[in-house]
Amino acid sequence: MTKKKFVCLSHWINEKTPSYGNKGGFVRKSLSSIKSGSSANSEQWTLNNHIGTHIDFPFHFDDNGKVSSDFEDPFIIFENVMVLEMKHRVKPNHIIDVQDIKALIKDTDLDAEILLLKTHFEELRKNDIYWENNPGYDYQIADFLRKKFPSIKAFGIDTISLTSFKNREMGKKAHRAFLVSKPPILIIEDMKLSEISSNTNYGKMILTQFPIEKTDGTPVNCILNIK
Repeated sequence: MTKKKFVCLSHWINEKTPSYGNKGGFVRKSLSSIKSGSSANSEQWTLNNHIGTHIDFPFHFDDNGKVSSDFEDPFIIFENVMVLEMKHRVKPNHIIDVQDIKALIKDTDLDAEILLLKTHFEELRKNDIYWENNPGYDYQIADFLRKKFPSIKAFGIDTISLTSFKNREMGKKAHRAFLVSKPPILIIEDMKLSEISSNTNYGKMILTQFPIEKTDGTPVNCILNIK
């Protein structure tokens, strides 16, 4: 059996994809269909730009922040990837703080450009608890990561948002700490991290965004190279 060289870290988007606050879900409408006599099938989609595996750009919380098209290409390559993995699934509504992150870091990999935090909360993605009682993140994590990892560009998580639905004020502070403070750290939410582990060596990660200009966030496809 051939060993996989790449793993996809993005979820498929469909009508059952969870959304933060259960708002702006994915809706598809048929514009033409072969069954109805048309020569081709085509669809119209309606969706929240922060649904599924997606990226938050600084403009999401900063009117003067960068938008999608401020980046040279509609893709980003992260050369050094670090995976942090909690031993047990994080509890609902828990606020992950600096101490939680510190406990997972090995001081041998401080050149990371992106940190992927596997909380195992993704296991509950098919249930309402995934968005109703999702864990959140303390705002102080952002500055800690900047100091610990001078090259950091992004932070990826397997939960629906940096903001806990039950602690939205903390979530707002966390988003601003990551996106508005300098240098900004991009946020990738609702990632599919079930197939990766902190015990495996990884190469580059390529993130491709839905190529829409001047937006504060967009669904993304993330491909990780396995060494």
